[in-house]
Amino acid sequence: MNNTAENADLLIEQARTALSARLERSVDYNQAEIEKVSRLSHRLVPKGISVDEHTSERLRALARLSQTELQPPISLKSHRKIIGPVIVAAKRAIWPLLGALLKNFVEAQREYNSLLLEEYLCHLNSCRRQA
Repeated sequence: MNNTAENADLLIEQARTALSARLERSVDYNQAEIEKVSRLSHRLVPKGISVDEHTSERLRALARLSQTELQPPISLKSHRKIIGPVIVAAKRAIWPLLGALLKNFVEAQREYNSLLLEEYLCHLNSCRRQA
């Protein structure tokens, strides 16, 4: 097995291990999410497309960067001494609402990024075939 395939197998195994560990320590995933993930293709590079090690690593980095997430701010602060606590409390109250509103947008962006990366890979492969 070549190094790229071994890396892909290792990543798949690491993802399975991390998922199992998370499922054991919490109930953050529901059954629908687990089924959705299990139906996804686990290949970095679609079948029939060959890439060298350098390109594979660049694609892997792009794939990681393409997966956007909506994360709460690490810390909320205000430099205002009197009204600052009110501002921070308002920000904390607004964040869950904002997160709920943006959830679908972030999921659509993640899907778009993945499809764009796949199209780039197919384009790269067709250029290599023509060369």
